Amino acid sequence: MGKQITNYSKLYSVESVTEGHPDKVCDQVSDAILDECLKIDPKSRVAIESFGSHGLFVVGGEVTTHAKFDAAKIAAKVYKEIGYKDKLKIITNIIKQSPDIAMGVDTGGAGDQGIMYGFATNETPEYLPKGVALVHKLTHGLADLRRKGKIGWLLPDGKAQVTMQGKDIKTILVSTQHKKGVSSETINAEITSKLIKKLVGDISGINILVNPTGKFEVGGFVADTGLTGRKIMVDTYGGLIPHGGGCFSGKDPTKVDRSGAYMCRFAAKNLVYQGYGKEKVKV
Repeated sequence: MGKQITNYSKLYSVESVTEGHPDKVCDQVSDAILDECLKIDPKSRVAIESFGSHGLFVVGGEVTTHAKFDAAKIAAKVYKEIGYKDKLKIITNIIKQSPDIAMGVDTGGAGDQGIMYGFATNETPEYLPKGVALVHKLTHGLADLRRKGKIGWLLPDGKAQVTMQGKDIKTILVSTQHKKGVSSETINAEITSKLIKKLVGDISGINILVNPTGKFEVGGFVADTGLTGRKIMVDTYGGLIPHGGGCFSGKDPTKVDRSGAYMCRFAAKNLVYQGYGKEKVKV
């Protein structure tokens, strides 16, 4: 019994989502608006939040910039490029940054306080735990198979989950949106052979789950709501270390939720690279 408890304590699960997941659509729209502002005015101050739900898409926030941009047009373009064909009613409500916040930034300070964490491990070339690196490769590979036309029935929404025990893979779960009329057997066989086996190799002893509910035809904002910043664990370390709580997307570098977290990751990664941390470094 003692050995089982010890092994169980080493179990961890992490998830990732595709570009077509509703929350990630919102992240991408918020970042696309930020990119447009920074491209024209590098000193832009941007805090953009997006929300999508069943045919409705709302973009709100605070922006101070010399850039001219059409938030609704950018949102529609991102949505289409991801691969969705349904139309959205897009509403925008963007105002200038609060003068109370601007006072702090104008003097070279940050727009807010916050708690940021950085993490790194020498377990993989990505300086991430094996499970975290693998789960992102699964969703990235899923998107590649769709975009490159290697699996014609794939649609944009999807996610993956990996459960590890120490450095051993115990379970791989992939859920993907698909066109109507595709059998579960076909989905299971193609995802296993063209995605999972390509990344993992020998899958004997691994519990493989592909679309475990049996059908995933309805996805995106037709099926679910999305919101900027609701995948902060996916964006960082899978919940394996603490998170300060602030999201990244839609924020310019004066927002330390983003820039501070990036610098903490940079510091941790370089400390591990230089050999100062054999397993992990958290700063």
